[in-house]
Amino acid sequence: MFTKYFNYLTFLLKSTNQHGVHSPFVYQFVTKGLYKKTNSLPVLNSDTRLDELTKKERKIVAKILSYFNIDTIYYNTLEKEETITKELILVYLEHVKNWNITYLNTKHIILIKGIHDATENNKSWKKIIGQTENIVTVDLFYFGIIFFRPKQAKEHFIIRI
Repeated sequence: MFTKYFNYLTFLLKSTNQHGVHSPFVYQFVTKGLYKKTNSLPVLNSDTRLDELTKKERKIVAKILSYFNIDTIYYNTLEKEETITKELILVYLEHVKNWNITYLNTKHIILIKGIHDATENNKSWKKIIGQTENIVTVDLFYFGIIFFRPKQAKEHFIIRI
């Protein structure tokens, strides 16, 4: 429990808002997606994994789904990826240790819960940030988001929400 509080304090010291973002893609996502104030967020389908989220975490997931116009969440593994014809899909991982490089695809947005919950999770998250090329990572404290963007330089953002 102490680790999570220490990680949150460190997060607050390092994080920025939309003014510290120099990537047009991430700036648009933060300002028009995460920071947008709206009363009509999509209703999250009732899944036991989503029921365990706090109200703030559910709101973040709903804003991500709304911004990218995603209607289905895939959990931990992708069943029959070749049957997916959607433009973008959201892959929700409950822990960073479930990360697998085979998930990485231009059609995937990887949302990882609990990147700061334990020291092991934090180390795994930092390993992902440091080793994987052609990705844009966003640390929201509650979640880590990974975008595969082959035409953009590898960048990492720590965003306060």
